Amino acid sequence: MEGYWKMLDSMSSNNPDEYKKFVESQMSEMKQAKDQEEKIEQKNQTITSEPYFNFSVRPVKLIDASKKPEKKEELKLFDFGSAEIKESFVDNPDQGPPLESYKIYLNIVYHDRILPPLNQAKDFADPTNDATWQIIPIAITEAVKRKNVSGCEIITYDGHVNTCVFVRMMASKDKFQSILHYIVQKLQNHVKDRFLLHKGSLKLTPRSKYKDGKGSKAQTVNAYVLPQQWDKIKF
Repeated sequence: MEGYWKMLDSMSSNNPDEYKKFVESQMSEMKQAKDQEEKIEQKNQTITSEPYFNFSVRPVKLIDASKKPEKKEELKLFDFGSAEIKESFVDNPDQGPPLESYKIYLNIVYHDRILPPLNQAKDFADPTNDATWQIIPIAITEAVKRKNVSGCEIITYDGHVNTCVFVRMMASKDKFQSILHYIVQKLQNHVKDRFLLHKGSLKLTPRSKYKDGKGSKAQTVNAYVLPQQWDKIKF
């Protein structure tokens, strides 16, 4: 190793042009190796979830985030044993008719590698017993936006959940409705800086499991890159 450093010292002194080329070559090789490692890591973190269902909802009000007072967000826990939903979106009456110029779609898709439900202590809950679920992690993707022929802005999200959530929703109509309420709360929280959603405008899409954000009839869920670290506190 000592000889290697002496060689570099000699090259930098006696042939600075060659030394510069050598350093640039080494830096290029290191960058290529790092890029390759990142590609492999991203491939390992990429999933393609299965589609379950989707719904649409319209906003009743546009939110000006710049005028919104700053306040610390409190995590709202959902009680599956109660019909009472603890969010203003559900508790409060709709404030007028929904806006026709916007329509939001949320595709609910599932995969085993999405973080499963958490209990009150924010530890992993029993996936077969939703009575122990307090938080359902939902990985909501970036919005895909387009305008339809009527000029309405269509905003589409994928909401990735663990497979056990899909299984529980399939178990009964009551389970489906309870978890759907929770999902809608999560969506409202996700878009709170832009929209107040109109709960009466919510409609399940009966003819397709998946709504492609680009407007095609494709039923294949877009690939999703999982976060490198799942921080349970953030859900």
